[in-house]
Amino acid sequence: MRVVGALGWVALAVGAVGMLVGMPWLGSRPRLTAGILIVVGLLGIGMSVQG
Repeated sequence: MRVVGALGWVALAVGAVGMLVGMPWLGSRPRLTAGILIVVGLLGIGMSVQG
């Protein structure tokens, strides 16, 4: 579960930076993609804390 937690932190960081900067490589809707990454990151971190 440590891998899930680490991936969660990475997804959260990429999503947060994407929200702040608005990264064009996140696709046609960068804010939506960044929001999804943040949610996935939080879920991954939560799963690693529980497990």
